[in-house]
Amino acid sequence: MSWIVDENCIKQLWERGYTGKGVTVAHLDTGIAGNHPTLRDKVFAFRLYEEDGSLASTRDPIDTGYHGTHLAGIICGDKIDGHTIGVAPDARLLSAAVINRGDNLVRILGGMDWVLTSKARILLLPFGTSSPNPVLYPMLDTLRRAGVLVICAIGNRGARRSMAPGNYANVLAVGAVDEQNQVASFSGSLIQDGLCLSPFLLAPGVDVLSADKLMGLKSYSGTSQAAAFVAGVAALLLQARPEATVDQLEFALAQSCSSTNKVSLQHSRFGIVNPKLALDKLLSAPVDACIEQVILQERGRYVDPLLRRTIAVTASGMLYCVFVTAEHVLPTSERSAPEVVINHMEQAMNEKCQRFHTFLDGRTASVTATPRFLNALIDCDFVLVASAPRLITNFL
Repeated sequence: MSWIVDENCIKQLWERGYTGKGVTVAHLDTGIAGNHPTLRDKVFAFRLYEEDGSLASTRDPIDTGYHGTHLAGIICGDKIDGHTIGVAPDARLLSAAVINRGDNLVRILGGMDWVLTSKARILLLPFGTSSPNPVLYPMLDTLRRAGVLVICAIGNRGARRSMAPGNYANVLAVGAVDEQNQVASFSGSLIQDGLCLSPFLLAPGVDVLSADKLMGLKSYSGTSQAAAFVAGVAALLLQARPEATVDQLEFALAQSCSSTNKVSLQHSRFGIVNPKLALDKLLSAPVDACIEQVILQERGRYVDPLLRRTIAVTASGMLYCVFVTAEHVLPTSERSAPEVVINHMEQAMNEKCQRFHTFLDGRTASVTATPRFLNALIDCDFVLVASAPRLITNFL
C-alpha cells in the first residue's frame, strides 16, 4: 500500500464513508492516460488544447507527458498490484492537457474558463513559473469567488525560493515532506521578515507511488505530488460538507496542521496537514471561518520583458499577446472591460486588431495586432498586465 494512504489517516476517513464520492476535482496538467487500469472511469470530462490554444477535436483522455497521470493517481487512483494509491478513490476528474509546447498561457486560461463553467469545486495547478508575471491573478480571484479551492505546488527549487502561482495570495500553496515528516530538501518557501508566508501547508511528496503513463506504477517526488495529496483530502472534506466555502476548507486544513521537531514554521505557514483532524475541524467550522490573509505579491502594473523585446524587434506582421485590464476599467452593458479597452485603442490608433478573445473573469483577454498597436496597448493606462502568450512553466 502507498505510504501516503497507509500512514496519513486516509483509511480512517474511508471507514467513516468519506471516499470523495460526488466530488469533482479539476486538474490542469499534461493530461491523463485514461486507459490506465487504476484510472478507468475516473475521468468525467477531458480536453486537449492545441499549441495555439485552440481546442483539439479528440475526446479520449491522453497524457502528453507523464506528470498528469501520476498526479491523477494520487488524487483518485484505485487499488492496483496490491497498492492503494488514491486519496479519494470515488472522486471524479475534470482533466485538461495544457502544459506542453506552444502558447501554454492561453491554454491555461482556457482550462480555467472551462473549470468556471463546470461543477468542479477543487482545482489543482501543479506547475509554476519563476517570473513575477501576475497575469493569472484575476482569473484565480474569479475562481475563488465562484467557490473553487485552487491548490498549487510551491515549487521544487528549495527553501526561500518559490514559484507562481504558488506564491500568490489567493491560492492554497503546498510544500512537501517525506515519510518521516522531514521537509523535502527541494520544497520551496517564501520568507518575509523571518516568517514563512508560503506554502500554507506541507503534505506527503517524496517517493510517492502512483500511476505511470506506461500503465504500471512509479514513484516520483515533488511539491506537485504533495499538492495532489491535498486535492484528494479536500475532496474527502467536500463529500462530508458539500456546502463548505473555500474559506472554511482552508480554515479546516490549516487548523489541522502541526509542527514537529523536524518541521518548524520556517518551512510552512501552518505545518503538516492532518486529514482526519481536518475533517473534524470542517464539520465544526463556523460559517464565517477563515484564515488571516497576507499579501504575498504586489499586484502593480507589469509588462512581460519578453513581450516588449518581441515587439521591439518585429517590424511588420501580426503579434499575439495576453493582457489584463486595470481595475478602474468598467464594462458597459454591451462590452466587457477588455472590449472597452480595445475599442478605445482602435479609435485612438485608427487601426483594427485581428483575433480577440475575452476570458470569463471579465478582465483578461488575448489579442492579435500589429507591433505598433500592441506597443501602444501595453503602455496604455487601461492595461495592468501584458504578457507574451507563452510562460516558461516547470513541472513541480
